Amino acid sequence: QSRKAEPAAHFDFAFPPRKDPPLNSTKRGRAIRLALAASGALGVLAIFVGVAGAAGNSTATLAAGTLAIANPTGITFSGTLNGATQYWSDTTDTLQVVNPGRNGGWNVTAVFDDFSCSTAATCDSTTLTDLSVNGDTGSSTASTAPTPTCTASSVCILPTLSSLTFPQPISDNATPTKIFNADTDTGVGKVTAPIVWWLTTPADTLAGTYTSTLTLGINSGP
Repeated sequence: QSRKAEPAAHFDFAFPPRKDPPLNSTKRGRAIRLALAASGALGVLAIFVGVAGAAGNSTATLAAGTLAIANPTGITFSGTLNGATQYWSDTTDTLQVVNPGRNGGWNVTAVFDDFSCSTAATCDSTTLTDLSVNGDTGSSTASTAPTPTCTASSVCILPTLSSLTFPQPISDNATPTKIFNADTDTGVGKVTAPIVWWLTTPADTLAGTYTSTLTLGINSGP
């Protein structure tokens, strides 16, 4: 006698809820998002990685430029003699120094040839030998020092004067005289110094035109 087939066994499985990892977890500068999808026996793993921006060293190598004197290119005096000792000033030909990035300080020097008569018919062989500088527009004997400023439309480190007194006589036909300077770590950029040039004429000076060669120099050091 044939047996009736028994029905196939049927099993139901209940899985506990799955805990997903946080969508955005951070570890050592990397943000990782993990998503897992399950369908039957197929598992799909998706990983999204965002790399944080990397930082590197940046440099700027800057060399100092050359010290230079931008002004004056010459000085001028004019007036009428009165039979007494007179003092002539030039306030327009100010000193301008360009220091592109040097912090060791600088010195401006000056030397001139005697002012000699260039119109022999009037002043013969007369020479003028008394030239000096200070920062006073009203007196050649004032001890006022020039007050420097940054040249117009520029930024600078103003110079601090070192070991200079005024008025400062300028040597004629001799060793150059220091007439202005900047101490260490000062006088950087474009600097204007309102130097006043003074020429003295004695009472017996003859009328005429006198010329001279003024030589300005600049060197490093306080």
